[in-house]
Amino acid sequence: MIPPLGPGSWAGKNPTELITLILKGLNGEIEVNDEIYKSTMPPQLKMTDQEMADVLTYVRTSFGNKFNPVTAEMVNTVRSTLLPVTK
Repeated sequence: MIPPLGPGSWAGKNPTELITLILKGLNGEIEVNDEIYKSTMPPQLKMTDQEMADVLTYVRTSFGNKFNPVTAEMVNTVRSTLLPVTK
């Protein structure tokens, strides 16, 4: 039901794609390691930039992964391009 997070998964994708995935959510089929997964992940808009960076860094450096960390600044940059500013 839930795709794996280890090597060969989406964890190694470009951090911008991963941040976008968390901000926009995901619905429908995806393929990971030659298996199809169909589930829903709602957008996680209430997470702070730092919280999102921490989660993505954890995934990218755990489960057998050895990818570079994600910073709050990276999250902020993607968030500001995807979401309108509200006052």
